[in-house]
Amino acid sequence: MLFQNASNTEDLEVIFCSDNYCGQQQNKFVLAAYSYAVRTLKIRSITHKFLIHGHSQNEGDNVHSVVEKQVKRHLKSCPIYVPDQYVTLIRAAKKNGPPYHVYHLIFEDFYDLKALQEEWGHNFTADTDKTKVKWQDIKVLKVEKEHPMKT
Repeated sequence: MLFQNASNTEDLEVIFCSDNYCGQQQNKFVLAAYSYAVRTLKIRSITHKFLIHGHSQNEGDNVHSVVEKQVKRHLKSCPIYVPDQYVTLIRAAKKNGPPYHVYHLIFEDFYDLKALQEEWGHNFTADTDKTKVKWQDIKVLKVEKEHPMKT
């Protein structure tokens, strides 16, 4: 994730880059969340760039791999009983440099993305010309504060 910020916090532009797995980030629920974010937070725009499928190796992939290996190593010697054990394992997973920072979330930190999407109420299967939207072919999504319900 990249933040580009001008001198004013209202000018914050957020850019996400991710792999091109349609079901994970390339869907109407994420789009509704971006719309909600630009309407309610001090963000001017959110852009999500989808890397070419099978040709990406981003930092997020590496982090997940390192954490997964750490958890598997731990599970060979003993089980995990409480979520706080995952926090300790994640912080200790990175062998070089500063440890990963873990943010503790509570129930109120989560949003019902389905409700956000239903609130938006837009058709996500066809464009304005009634052409079927092929989500897997989308390369860039951008949601702007000036037009939060338009992509």
